[in-house]
Order: sequence, then C-alpha cells, then structure tokens
Amino acid sequence: MQHLLAVLACATAAAASTQIIAGGTATTTINSDTGKMSVQTAGSSSAAVSAMLASVVELDSDGQELSSGTSTQHKVSFSASGSGAFSLGSITADASFGVSAQASTSTSTGTLITGVPSLSVSNQILVYQAEGTAMPEGSGGLSVQVSNGTAEMRTSISGWPWCLSSGGDLLNNCVLGTLRKAGAFLELEYQFETRMEAMLSQSSDLMVAYDIGGGAELVLSKRAKVAGSYVALAEGYPKVTASSATSLTMKVRIPKGSATGTVDIMYDPITRASGAGSLSSRTIVSGDTSVEINSAGKAALTAVSGARTAISARLSGISEVNSNGQALTDGNGNSHSLGISGSASGYFGLGVIRVDASLSVQAKLVLASANFLNRASIDQDLIVFTEAGTVKPEGESGLSLSVRGGTLKTSTKIANWPWCGSGSNSALTCSTASRRSLVGSSGRALSASAGAFLDLTYQFDTRAMATMTSSDASSVAFNLGGEANAVFSKRAKIGSTWTAVADGYPKLDADATTASSAVVIVRIPKPSNSESEIMYDPAVDENGSANSAAGSAVAAVAALLVVAATALSARTA
Repeated sequence: MQHLLAVLACATAAAASTQIIAGGTATTTINSDTGKMSVQTAGSSSAAVSAMLASVVELDSDGQELSSGTSTQHKVSFSASGSGAFSLGSITADASFGVSAQASTSTSTGTLITGVPSLSVSNQILVYQAEGTAMPEGSGGLSVQVSNGTAEMRTSISGWPWCLSSGGDLLNNCVLGTLRKAGAFLELEYQFETRMEAMLSQSSDLMVAYDIGGGAELVLSKRAKVAGSYVALAEGYPKVTASSATSLTMKVRIPKGSATGTVDIMYDPITRASGAGSLSSRTIVSGDTSVEINSAGKAALTAVSGARTAISARLSGISEVNSNGQALTDGNGNSHSLGISGSASGYFGLGVIRVDASLSVQAKLVLASANFLNRASIDQDLIVFTEAGTVKPEGESGLSLSVRGGTLKTSTKIANWPWCGSGSNSALTCSTASRRSLVGSSGRALSASAGAFLDLTYQFDTRAMATMTSSDASSVAFNLGGEANAVFSKRAKIGSTWTAVADGYPKLDADATTASSAVVIVRIPKPSNSESEIMYDPAVDENGSANSAAGSAVAAVAALLVVAATALSARTA
C-alpha cells in the first residue's frame, strides 16, 4: 500500500514547529501543530499536496458514535488551525520495510480523552531514499513500489478506552438510549489537500488508489494492524466522504474484532507526489517498446533494443470551423482554434500511471489535462497496452483492433466546448477571420457564422513519407514507414449511436506531410446537444503486424470518436 508519498532526502529543521525531510525532487514538511504532512515538488508551480489525520472516533456495531457514562465522548480531533498538538521526534534512518528511508515520529501531547492519560496517537512519516519494493505489512501482504522521495504516514493508536458490554470502569461503560454498548470500530478520518478532484486510479483486494492531480497519487490499504495482526477494514472502506478540486476527505473504519485489552491499532495511507518520473513526463515500457509521454501531450515510441527508428504521435490542434471549413473567432476576439506545440512543456498536467483494463486487454494509462478559454476541458487518456489481444472500442459490431504489448491508444475528451451559435443563455456570435477584418471603420454588423465541426489534428514523426494503405467503410489506414502504421475509424459515437465523421475524413494533410512528418485531420460534426462531451481516440504502434479489421498493419493509430450525452465539468490539473 502506498502510504502518504512525498519526496525528501536530507533532514533540516525549518522552524521550531516543523521538520523537513528531502528526497528525490520534493520536500516533505511535518507540522507539529496539526500533524499535517505537506509534499512539494521542487521547481514545480503545482500546489503542495498534504495529508492530515483529522479525527479518531469509536463506533458501535451499527456505526453510532459512543460516549462513556461520564458523558465523555470517545473521540479525538485534530484541527488544521491547531497549536502544539504533536511533539516532533528526531529524524533517523529506517529500513524496516525493506527500503532505506528517513523517518520521524510525531506524538500527540496532552490528555486526548479526559481520564485516559495513557492514550497516545502518533504519526510516523517515512520518506524513502531509494527505489525498491517496500512491504509495510510484511511478507504475504501488500507490496509497494517506492522511489527516492516516496513518503508514508503511519498512524498508531495505543491505550484506547474501549466501551465494553460488561465490566471495566466508568470510562468503559457506554450507553445509547437504555442499552449498554460495546465499541466495535475505530473510524479514522483523513483530510488531504489535492491538485484536482480525486479520481479512482486503481483498486484491488488489498488497496485503493486515487489520482489527485499534477502527478500526485494517494494509496490506501484495505487492511489495518489490530493487536499485532493485519485484518480487513469494514466493508466499503476506505470511503470518500467529501471531494472537491482542492480537497479530499476519507474515512477508514477499523474493526476491533475479538481482541482484548487496550488493542493497539496501526494504519498507514501513502501519498506519492511525483508519480513515475518527473512532473514533465511519464514513461511506460511494454515488450520492446518504450513510450515516453511529455506534458505537451506528445508520446514518443522507441524500441528498447534500438532496432527501429523512433516515432511519435500527438494531438497538435483543435479548431472549430463553420460549414465551409473556415476557422472561427468570437465577438470577444477569442480564436476558437487551439494549437499545441510539441515542445510546449507544461501545457498538460500529467496524472500518475495507473492500471487499466476497460477495453478487456491489460494496459497502463496516464491522464493529461488542460483547459481552453477558461471553459472547455481537454483530457487525454494515453493508454499503453501491456499484453496482446483484440480491443473493440466501438462494441461488438464496430471496429476491431489487434494490439500488442507496446501499442498506444490516445483517447481525447473535450467537454464544455464554447460552440459558436449556441449557448445555455444566448448564442455566442462568431465570424471567420477574413470577415472580421471588415468590421470597424464601416461599423457594419456581420451575420454570425455558426460552428459546424471540430477539426482534430494529429501530428506524427514518421520513418518515411506517410501513405494511405487501405480504406473501407469503417476505417482508413496509413503507413508511417517500416512497421509503424495508423488506423483511423470513420465513425463517431453521438449519444448512444455511432455516426459517420464528415465525408472524406480522416484524411492525410498532403501540404503538411514530409518524409519525416505526417498530419492527419479528423472532422467531427457538432452534436445536436452543444453541451455534449466529445471523445476521439487514436491508437499507435511503432512495431505493428497484420490487422485483420482494417486490412493493414496493427492499430498504429486507431482514431475513434465518442460524443457522450452528458457534459463533463471542466477540470484543472
């Protein structure tokens, strides 16, 4: 399980109430007033991510909070604006989980529950100093791949005054209504500061992970240590209880079970702040193909063996055009065309690498997110398949694509596009660039030009002059030189119906294609519901083989469009 990850390597004291541990490209700051751990990546404009234990509360078997006969609530809370809640220990070397780390333990101060001076809550922060596999639960438990800077927060609770069904003293006697109640769970609430609204990235029997933006990831185990043994959390936990673009609240419900005595409990979430590699790129290797995805949205595909010349693929532009194919500009002077440079570092915020099997073939995926005109959100899921198989992104009756380990598929999703000639309140007035030049001295009003299509432009670094190799009713294929090929679908999904893209598309732009570069344009009709989401997803293979579905080499670039009926809300990375 990945515990709160951070990046820090040497330890220095910042102020009396904080500690800093450095590792890799980030620093983790531990605050003694609140117990919060904050992780900031060096040289990044992204906000820090943080984790904080907010409360611990005892519940009965029905999930109701308990208080003892002295009206003492069995709950401990820590405030984000608190003061002196923890004392900081010294920073020491630690390799107890199999990987070298720097560790510091913050221990609660004062009496947390009246009459229970022995109760203690502590957070051990571990910042790993090398790559490796950490086993926080020991052999047979969850294994976590960590890197230099991965940080883990390990919460331990000892001396809890459990409510008992019988016996004990006044603190153990808890009544709800007329019934004496026994404690069944401790519920821990964690609060996290995020870079975007948390999105589930992975789930298994042992853990759950969330992409929290800008390369940061939160991983929580589905087990906790109770009285020395690991046990499963209550069903449905960890649970998200609140989420926004900048924060996430999660609860972890830990069963007491049949353990007796004070029943010490330990739980440790992980926050990884740098993901796989630097914030400006992600690399996925499968078979003999390495795919490096940069923050311009460009995917470079190279042969690990060096046997083949590298190629690349990227979304290079989005342009709203009228029925004559002319680009549009609105009345505020905003061009409705977006150009994306292949060297535009930081244009997209890159998410973490996560496992994906949505197309029934195992893959790894990275999310790249950007915004346009402060309204439209542009998300790209860059999927690298890790095994061979057949994917059917259009369903059983649509295009089938043979993929292998190393095939790339890019799914571009565009939500809340500000279409010309439409809008929730009033029509957005636009005109072509040539007609706008007439406005001014004459003061003549020009008739509005409505948007009819979105042109998506894909650019490739190729091994030779690109040529069309086949075309049928469902797709068109291009060879990019040698074993590299591209297959584009001729259909789009609007609502629940697959519909043809504009006649003559996808097409190779002959004027922009050279011996080492190719441009393919896909013209997507404007949906009848202008608030709809648009999705189009090319797939790329630099070492293809025969693709029976398209009558040419494997899915090098299979482009598929989906226009969903429900609009997505804009999201920032």
